[in-house]
Amino acid sequence: MHRSPSLDPETRVFPKAATCLLTFFNFWTRRQRSRQQVKRMRGTELLEDRTLLAALTVTNLNDSGAGSLRQAIIDANGNSEADTIDFQSGLNGTITLAGAPLTISSDVTISGPGSSQLTIDGNLKSRVMVIPFSEKSPPVVAISGLTIANGQNPGGDDFALGGIGGGINSSAGELTLEDVIFSKNSAQSFGGFDEAGFAGGLSHSIGKLTIRNSAFTENVANDSVGALFSNGSETVLEDVVFSGNKVGSDSFGILAVSLANGASLTNVSITGSSTPFVTSSGSAVSLSGATTTATNLTISGNTGGLQVSGNVEFDGLNFSGNGEGIRIGGGTTVAMRNSTITGNSGLRDSAAINNSGNLSIESSIIKSNQFTGLRQDSGELVLRRSEVSLNDTVFSNFGGGGGLELRSGTVHIINSTISGNATLDNGGGIAVQKDATVTITNSTVTGNSADSGGGGIWNSSGLVTLHNTIVGGNQGNGVASDIQGSDVNTASSAHNLIADAATSGGIVQGGDLANIVGLGGSGTRNISTVINTTLEDNGGNGVLSHALVPGSLAIDNGNTVKAVDPLGMTLLFDQNGSRRVQDGDGDGDPSVDIGAVEAGPMAANGLLIFDQSNGKWRLGTTSGNTLNWFETGQFGSNFQGFVGDFNGDGLLDGMMLNMTNLRFNFLRNRGDGTLAAPVSAGALSDQFTWDNFMVGDYDGNGRAEVMAQIVSTGFGQGAMRSQDFLGVNRFYVTMNTGFDAMATGDFNGDGWDDVVGLFDNVGNTRANIIPAYSIRTPVGRRFTTVLASGQFGQSVATGGLHDLTVDDFNGDGRDDIAVVNANGQIFTATTVGDPRVNADDVRNFVVSNASPRLDPATYSNSILSGGFNDDLLADILTIRDNDQLITAVSSLTSNGTPSQSLAIAGTSSVGEEAVVGDFNGDGLDDLIVLGATASQYLSMGTSFDAGLNLGNVIGGAIGSIGIARAGRLM
Repeated sequence: MHRSPSLDPETRVFPKAATCLLTFFNFWTRRQRSRQQVKRMRGTELLEDRTLLAALTVTNLNDSGAGSLRQAIIDANGNSEADTIDFQSGLNGTITLAGAPLTISSDVTISGPGSSQLTIDGNLKSRVMVIPFSEKSPPVVAISGLTIANGQNPGGDDFALGGIGGGINSSAGELTLEDVIFSKNSAQSFGGFDEAGFAGGLSHSIGKLTIRNSAFTENVANDSVGALFSNGSETVLEDVVFSGNKVGSDSFGILAVSLANGASLTNVSITGSSTPFVTSSGSAVSLSGATTTATNLTISGNTGGLQVSGNVEFDGLNFSGNGEGIRIGGGTTVAMRNSTITGNSGLRDSAAINNSGNLSIESSIIKSNQFTGLRQDSGELVLRRSEVSLNDTVFSNFGGGGGLELRSGTVHIINSTISGNATLDNGGGIAVQKDATVTITNSTVTGNSADSGGGGIWNSSGLVTLHNTIVGGNQGNGVASDIQGSDVNTASSAHNLIADAATSGGIVQGGDLANIVGLGGSGTRNISTVINTTLEDNGGNGVLSHALVPGSLAIDNGNTVKAVDPLGMTLLFDQNGSRRVQDGDGDGDPSVDIGAVEAGPMAANGLLIFDQSNGKWRLGTTSGNTLNWFETGQFGSNFQGFVGDFNGDGLLDGMMLNMTNLRFNFLRNRGDGTLAAPVSAGALSDQFTWDNFMVGDYDGNGRAEVMAQIVSTGFGQGAMRSQDFLGVNRFYVTMNTGFDAMATGDFNGDGWDDVVGLFDNVGNTRANIIPAYSIRTPVGRRFTTVLASGQFGQSVATGGLHDLTVDDFNGDGRDDIAVVNANGQIFTATTVGDPRVNADDVRNFVVSNASPRLDPATYSNSILSGGFNDDLLADILTIRDNDQLITAVSSLTSNGTPSQSLAIAGTSSVGEEAVVGDFNGDGLDDLIVLGATASQYLSMGTSFDAGLNLGNVIGGAIGSIGIARAGRLM
């Protein structure tokens, strides 16, 4: 009798038993192959031409004699050429063997009438078929259209076969089975290691095995592998069902299928495999050796699980309702996509997935298992765009980590939801042990609970870093508990939303890292004001997530630079497969959200225009197919206008500066389609001359300011100062005067606006790119200037560089710049260069001319930028002189710089002034072209539509647009 070895729940190793099994497998296979090699060394045999097929027909159901299948096989074995054996039309029933298997030793094709029409029955006295090792080349055998039933290995067999293969024992050079059913075959053991009961249905070694449209039902092995073992050079299973197979002892054996040299599996189902002994440790399936690819593999309702000790690629794995989990051995590389691991339970495993290898999981579900969802023991784990939910360790004998227990190795959790998991110990959602290095990016950890500490995350001194992640609504011991244990990596964790300030893992409110903690740094934020607390299929792919609610603080408050994968590549999509960076708050400035799900784009519902020719403001709000207009009086041409959200209410306002007396006036957006009357907003000192006016949120307080530089000589020369709507004036930095152009953008991706200027070198041969970056903690100044950051190979003075345009042309979360020279050549400078010393988030500008030339003879209008297609890269647009809309669409080169080509086009109405914005809320930027009328052109992703006339512009054509911007006006 075979006794079950003692079980070590931590290591899952069964030293003596496992060694015996592997030794036997290896010995038997080596012996077969070595016999083949020894025989062939006797001399070079002259092989005959075997391409001709000799046809043999079975005419009766006898076990032997003329017309029998056995006689046809004997005749085929005696022929030198390949043979075919078919069956007389109408012949069906059962061929019952009298006690000896059918032995095949030459190339043959056996074509039965159908698996439901013909059965070959071993009568539990012998195997049904044997394809022994051949002293010549192993035979090529194809069998179809029959059932192999009640085969059983007898005692006292040839040692080479042992107790292996109840239905068929094969050493064929190639074996192909189609429409073959293996039913109730048995591999029995007869008292010795050499005759262990192994592979109840089929055992195959040496050559390729292909099985299609077949089934293995109710086969049994006394020791291991109830249905199928293959150690052939290649194994292909397509549309194969394994059901009700089992091992008959309480051993370490594999219950159903063992593939020891890699395989290709497509539409394979393995269900109902079992052992009668509760203490058995056998897995239902074992995959080892070379790489296995498995598409639409179902392993369900087995008392054992899945053992992986080779490289495997799963696509569409359904692993559900099993009595064990998946065990992935060290040194393996495993990928799971579009897979579901759900409803598994039992006392013999600690997790639904136990990983010691390199495991990548994408777009998958680990749900409702009655032990930890996934345990990482060593190696590397990358979990992306996946759901880990409702796992519960209440029936497990092991420790914390309801969703994930991360003991060691390197872990990346990206665009994933960890929700509703529970444990009796620490770490309802995630438990991190001291040897693990864990990075959680753009994920949501909510609704988890622990009977002890760390309802969301428990950190036992591991290195845990969070970026753009929501942790909230978790409970430990019945009270709010988001992150407990040792502090996380507070020096680097940035742009997170932690609902409970008392259990924030050391993460604090605001500062350089811009985290949102509790209610302004204390208390507990109601997580329902941030996310929909109900798990829903927001992406339509069955992977559940928590959507952001309207007005959520998580919308547009992440950091795109931190939204990267383990290779540092920008995340293009969220958990649901939607674009990762969208303008969720409709302010015209797309930014990544916090959490696993990106809020959809909010349409720009209007535009705000300042007419420089007369100082008049015009505000147009979209309503169906028209623009509803509002206009102010004329303030005069000596005013300069600025547009931004100056009071932080989410709506675009107006600010204007009287260039005569340098006084500001603020025009508040009432939110009803009108502007309030101007009110004083302070003044600039009239002791100085001012230039280089810009608008941005330079101090990160959510309110725009107007920036300007003192360009007059003497005291204060070069100072950059800002003015807000309350009249507060701040000093930022002193820079050289004489900049040929300046612009605002977030060039280091920290969420605060910076400035960049072009400054021609001596001799006017190049234009130096000089940025000034915002400082989170002022040190007498609020900007720091970084010299030697890059240069264009032409200057403003002699090269005619103009139209300095800011946008993210390579999609990495850092703004870049573009210019056009006098010949119409577009140049870009992207922030993908080397990091600066002591400032990893500051990078040099890399200049590229991989963009089209816009001939000035036909392209005299300025360039604009926007995201006109669905690739996250900003594109460049201009209006050709014949009123045709032309877009230079960006794509990435290998070094991360953009390459642009003319692609998206449309025909514009008469008018040269255009405003860019997403006017229909589809995430793609559109245009409104202004003349005497306003015309809207929607981007279709590959071109613009035919356009829509929105009616006349109030007050007639605009004389000269000083500033125009689209965004939220109501």
